[in-house]
Amino acid sequence: MIKSLVACLAALVASACMVVSIDETTVFEPIAYDETLAKQTGQTMIGERAFQSEADWSYVWASRAEADAGFPKQAAPFVEAKVEHGRFGTGEGGLAYTLVTRAASADTLVVRCGGNASTRQRSGYRYTVVAIPHGDVLLFDYPGYGETGGTASPERFQKMADELVPLVREKAAGRKIVLWGHSLGGLVCSELAARLPETSGVIIETSARNAREVAEAWTPWYAAPFVRIEIAKGFGDIDVAKALNGFRGPVLVLGGEKDGTLPVQLARSVGKALTGAGVAAQYVEFKGGGHSDLMVQKSFTAVIEAFFANIG
Repeated sequence: MIKSLVACLAALVASACMVVSIDETTVFEPIAYDETLAKQTGQTMIGERAFQSEADWSYVWASRAEADAGFPKQAAPFVEAKVEHGRFGTGEGGLAYTLVTRAASADTLVVRCGGNASTRQRSGYRYTVVAIPHGDVLLFDYPGYGETGGTASPERFQKMADELVPLVREKAAGRKIVLWGHSLGGLVCSELAARLPETSGVIIETSARNAREVAEAWTPWYAAPFVRIEIAKGFGDIDVAKALNGFRGPVLVLGGEKDGTLPVQLARSVGKALTGAGVAAQYVEFKGGGHSDLMVQKSFTAVIEAFFANIG
């Protein structure tokens, strides 16, 4: 093994050609809307019927828990809600969105920004059930994804942040706004917060500060001296700490010690950079947590409840 490592390093030194790139192919994983699946289930967002009754809630929850090890086995209390789907007419054909409105009035709108391989159809239910106890929930498909369609590119994503502003304001209707981003969504929600100064709070879950730090984290320590990092145009300017510089509300940064997608040092860096900039940020790390399973960690619910209770 040592001999092979030495040989590998020798090859790197000789060639000096190892490159770690952050571009469209590494950041975006567009998933198309499955019309056949939607017709078979009668649902635009798989699992949306859970909000109709306690029986449906229990059935859908148990089904998801059986299929997904990162989903809690014990069902949370039923939350009755109305689910509506639409398209907000801006940009290249508009953004497809889903609004989940609780039967009981809510003074908060929680905007969920998903990961790079998520759509409303596939991930909306999972993102909604952890947020619905704290307010109505707004989800949307990224450009190139799901029902939004179009092209997934840095330029299109940068325009999307501006397009989201009127959509969020319309659905919030003067209520408190909390932006909750997972993975890639942490960067998206941060950019959105910079354009929505009325935002009350931000949650950044298993995410990263910027593309360069991701590339560095993906580079083996022994190869670092021989690696050239290339950040495609449009990704280099996105930085969570810069976007949230001056943000006045609380920010909750969540990291998973066992995160195999975005190593936990990336989440730690986000928390450190924000507190260093004077933002009221709290960093919470879950020792057994991975990239997409924080909701099954023992103290997750308590951490989220405390955050929402702290929002004035």
